[in-house]
Amino acid sequence: ANGDIRAKIDGGHGIGSALLVALEDWARAKGVRRFELRLDRDNAVARSFYQHRGWLETHMEWMRK
Repeated sequence: ANGDIRAKIDGGHGIGSALLVALEDWARAKGVRRFELRLDRDNAVARSFYQHRGWLETHMEWMRK
């Protein structure tokens, strides 16, 4: 499955963490074994959010023609 999910929520309420856990649990139940996430390099808040939840940063770069 391939999807694009975006949300803007003021932080500090645990909503993003709960959504991420639910998504990971749902995907694993469907047999997904690898997750990919794309975000802007200068989005320090998002990078910190995912890193604190065990996501690893890679140095893959995506470009549009």
